[in-house]
Amino acid sequence: MLNRRSLRVKVMQSLYALDRYKEAYELIARDQAGAHFDFNLNSEEEQNREELIVQKKAALKAFDESFVTRSISDQCPDVVREQVEDAISLYYNEVETKEKTGLKDLIGEADKVSTMYLRLLQLPVVWKEMVVKEWNKIIGNNKKVPSGYENLTSNTLIKAIEDHNLINDLTRKHKIGWDSSVAGEWFRKILMKDEEYLAYSSKSSPTIVDHISIINNIYKRIFFKHEIINDYMEDQDIEWSENRGILKSMVIKTIKSFDDSDASIQMINLSPNWDEDREFYIRLYKQTINDNSNLEKVIASKSKNWDVERIAAVDFVILKLALSELIHFPSIPVKVTINEYIEICKSYSTPKSKQYVNGILDVLSSELMKDGTIKKSGRGLLDNK
Repeated sequence: MLNRRSLRVKVMQSLYALDRYKEAYELIARDQAGAHFDFNLNSEEEQNREELIVQKKAALKAFDESFVTRSISDQCPDVVREQVEDAISLYYNEVETKEKTGLKDLIGEADKVSTMYLRLLQLPVVWKEMVVKEWNKIIGNNKKVPSGYENLTSNTLIKAIEDHNLINDLTRKHKIGWDSSVAGEWFRKILMKDEEYLAYSSKSSPTIVDHISIINNIYKRIFFKHEIINDYMEDQDIEWSENRGILKSMVIKTIKSFDDSDASIQMINLSPNWDEDREFYIRLYKQTINDNSNLEKVIASKSKNWDVERIAAVDFVILKLALSELIHFPSIPVKVTINEYIEICKSYSTPKSKQYVNGILDVLSSELMKDGTIKKSGRGLLDNK
């Protein structure tokens, strides 16, 4: 399931992508500020090459000096000022749009996990339907159906999925399904050659335990492990490496929820308290963006022995997120926040990042608590639920 760490990772990845976009677009905007003064051989108006060179240098200098403050010197010539203002406005408008898009995509990530969860639950159902077609084909050709061939069609767990009203409603509403050619290829080349499935199919009277065991096998040993399926899923979802573990946990919990007394299953929520968790990671994203400049200044003030430009880009984002959380989420204990981002460092940054991030956060958290910037209250939130 989605836990607070996985949500932090998603925010970190989104902000990292945003920072890279901002860096690239700053260069584009700077080029635009000077491009107006490039000598144009096709111009119908007479051009003074030397004057254009001077104006371009002035435009680039004005851009660099006023990019952050957005305040251009009064000494700047009007023709230069106009181009620089247009370029800077373009940059900030594009970044604002990108920030909004990033938030929309971030919210959509959670919806994507829910949709994929429902899609995964449908795979055994699709394979059952393929068994029925193969079965009917054999009968239609007046051939004897092998003993146990139809076992998947009487699988009690698959029937529980088929009979689950909410799963059916959501699947129809969002038009969730599988490409029949893809599912069919997996059925023929993977499922039909799996030893455990062949053993299951050979049983004349499979028990409920047998039915549950084969579905477990379909997910654990086939879907989440087979290279062909994993490659396909990575092509379908760029976040598959992140979402894979979450989805596996949700599906396995669904199987474990099977109640043989009434042949029912329970749908698993993204997290035990999804409304709170959703609010947490949306607010973390927004707050970090809103305080970006101040957060960078605070980090720079404690990185005197480090060239800020040389700090690993991922580390910089992690530090900003950690500080934002320390300052704006009073119910989350300081140690929890620091430990969470150190763990994220281990998976997503350089080998030395753990020590660096830990050192900076230890110093900053102590100082910011002393001056009252960080204020903690309440019993604390349960992270990594």
